[in-house]
Parts: sequence; C-alpha cells; structure tokens
Amino acid sequence: MSFYTIKKIILFILLILNVKAFSAINIDSLITRADTAKQDKEKIRLYNKIGQTCLRRDMPRSYAYFTKALELSKKNNYSLQYLYSLNYLAVYYRLIDDYATSKKLFIQCIDLSKKETDKNIVADIYEDFANYYRKTGVFDTALIYMRKALEINEKIKDTVSVISCLANIGTIYTDREDYDNALLYYQKSYTMSKTIDAPNQSGVALIGLGIVYGSKGELKSAIENFKSALIYYEKAHDTPMIATCLSNISTASLMLNDYKTAIDAGLKTIEICEQTNNNSGLADACCNLADIYLKNGDTKKAIDYVDRGLKVAEQINNRESMKFAYQVSAFIYSQTKNYQKAFDFQSKYITIIKTVYDEQKLKQIQELEAKYQSASKQKEIEVQEEKIKNKDLVILQQKRVNISIVIGLILISALAVFAIINYRQKKKTNVILSNQKNILEAKQKEILDSINYARRIQKTLLPSEKYIDRSMKDLKNK
Repeated sequence: MSFYTIKKIILFILLILNVKAFSAINIDSLITRADTAKQDKEKIRLYNKIGQTCLRRDMPRSYAYFTKALELSKKNNYSLQYLYSLNYLAVYYRLIDDYATSKKLFIQCIDLSKKETDKNIVADIYEDFANYYRKTGVFDTALIYMRKALEINEKIKDTVSVISCLANIGTIYTDREDYDNALLYYQKSYTMSKTIDAPNQSGVALIGLGIVYGSKGELKSAIENFKSALIYYEKAHDTPMIATCLSNISTASLMLNDYKTAIDAGLKTIEICEQTNNNSGLADACCNLADIYLKNGDTKKAIDYVDRGLKVAEQINNRESMKFAYQVSAFIYSQTKNYQKAFDFQSKYITIIKTVYDEQKLKQIQELEAKYQSASKQKEIEVQEEKIKNKDLVILQQKRVNISIVIGLILISALAVFAIINYRQKKKTNVILSNQKNILEAKQKEILDSINYARRIQKTLLPSEKYIDRSMKDLKNK
C-alpha cells in the first residue's frame, strides 16, 4: 500500500461530505434560472446553489457566486440569507486551505446565528465548523460541534441531516483512526437512511464503511461496500458520486493487486469526470490511474496520465489537486530513475506547501498587526474617553454645586418670605389684640363705672346698718 493510495482514499471522502444533494445539478441551468429570477431571495438561493455545485470543480466561480449572494443579502438586509452565504464562504476558504479566514467567518456565523430562530442554519454552521476542525486535525473539537449539530437536527426532526451528522461523526473517527466507533456511526447512518428511503445518504454511509474497511486492510469488504454504494448512485443517475465509487473501487483493487479492475474503474472515473466537466476530479483520477499503471509496469501510460492530471490541476489552480499531482509525479519519476524530474516535482510540492504555510503566516502576522493597531486605537480611544469622562465629571460636579446653590438660595428666599409674611401676620395680630384689649378695658371701665353708680344709688336709697340696728333695738325695747 503506497502513501499516495492512502492519501487518495482520504481525498475522496472529503468529496463525499461536500457533494450532498447538489452533485447532479446542471450548473448552466442554475445560472439561467438565477439570471431570470425576479425576486432577490430566489436569486440569492440560486447563487448559493451554484456556488455549492462549483465547489472543488471550479473554485473561482464558486467564490464569485457566494460573494454575489452575500452582497445581495446585505443590500436587502436579509439576515438569514446573509448567514447562509457567509457560512458557504467559510466552507470555501476551508477548502482552499485558508484556515484563518475560514475560522474567522465561522465564528462570525456562530455569533450571528444566536439571533436567528431558524435552527436548520444553526445546525449547518455547527456541522461545517466541525468539518473545519476535522480538516485541521482538532478532532475532539470537531466531535463537539458535530454532536451539537446532531442534537439540533434530532430536536427539529430533520432526519436527513441526522443521517448526515452520523456519517460525519464516522468520518471524524476514521480520521483519528478509531475504526470501531467509525463503523458504529456509519452503520447507524446507513440503517437510518434505509428507513426513509434516502439513497444518496445510504451511498455516503456505504462509502464511509468501505473506507474504514479499506483502512483496516479488509479490502474485499471495502470493495463490497463501494459496489453497493455504486448501485444506489447508478439508479439515481448521480454521475459525480458514481465517479467517487469507481475511484474508490479502483484504489481498493490496486491494493489487492487486481490491476485490471483498478484500471477499468479508473478509466470509467476519468470518462465521467470529462462528461460532467469535473476538472478537479479529472486531475485526481488521472494521477490515481498513473499510480496504477506504474505498479502494473506500464511506465509510459503512467507518465502520460500523471502529466495530464498535472496539467488539468495547474489549469484550474486547485492546490489540493496540484499537491497530489506533484507527489505522484515525483514518485513516478523517481521509480523510473529520472531523478532530476523527481526532484523538480518534489520541490514544487514543497513550494506549494510552503506557499500555503507562508500565506497562513502572513495572514496571522496581518491579523496580529491589525489586532495591535486595533488595540492601540482602542487604548487611545479609552484615554480620550477617560478624559471626556473626567471632564464630564467636573462639569457634572459643577452643575451639582450650581444646583445646590440655586436650591439654597431658593430655600433662603422662601424662608425670608415666610419670615416676612409671619412677621406681618404677627404685627397684624398684635394690632388686633391691642384693639381688642382697649375695647375690653373700655367695656370693663364702663361696667365698673355702672357698678359704682349703682352702689351710690343703693347707698342713697337704703338705710345704713347703724340705722337699722338702732331701729331693731328700739323695737325690742318697746
């Protein structure tokens, strides 16, 4: 089993996870429908569908349509459509190995999704973000996000998406070489897919099972599962997935040294990729077939096909395909003892790896610089805000002092007015009391005078006490 063969198996499982229901759609018909669509929401939906269909096949076109959808969503303030478009762009950046931008967009998606009531988009974001972590080798985090997606899909009873999540969990376990759990989840996915008659999902699960068996060295079981999946896709006339099955059959057959089956399946894969204009698949299939011819002893055809695959990969500027083509080219030319060419292709492979690394480092540096600039500006803003805050505090304190003074003056004025009013009221009351006193004194004098006058009259009219006593004595003596 060569390094390239193992890599090829892993490569095709990635294709499976991104094809889903869009694999057999005609791009030209989608573009026509998008151009004639009257409603912007329909345009956005079709733009995103075109972008998804072009993923891996025509990455520049994929980016162009995702961007169109994003801009139109933003223009119309369609938050849900904007979120879908942003998530697709995050997937696009993941596929071109721009992991920094991809992660940034995924995090933005998760933040925006908190405001959305549509749980389907939330689950999709978690599922795609999980695949981001799987691609970067952070499997534990990948499992966390995939299980979050699974939980949401189970709650909203989206069976198709549940099946997809189960298969994706199987893929994560496959990548971390936990084949027992991988088989368990692929089997769950396959069993559930049969209950709702979902042939596409059944095929995906079967291919996953085949890859696990192939990774374990159980190649006959692997081929059986690939062939079972092929039956589903042939009935559905899903040519891209037919090519995927054939390519995996070719790879597994090569491992069994069944060169005839490997070559036949490889040639059919190339034919289908040509018919469907799947250039990235064509490049990979040519390189895979070149590896088969080399092991079968036909070095001429091996060189012809690897050169063809390399040419297509460079034309579409697909880095994944280019890396694979450079690796296979270096291997083939080293086996044919053309060490100069082998060295050249190995150098190109290292260069493209380094380019990706340098771009990532540059982006990281730019992000750090942006963060530094942002932090500096934020510090300046904080200083200015502190100054403004202090100034506002002084003004506020001055206002409080002024208000206190005004309130004090108002209180003093009120007290003064109250005192004046009280003084005047007391003065008026004293005058009234004085007048009343004078009146009372006059009346009292008048009464006393009357009493004295009456007494005088009484004294004049009544005999004195001596007279009365004398009269009483005289009466007694008689």
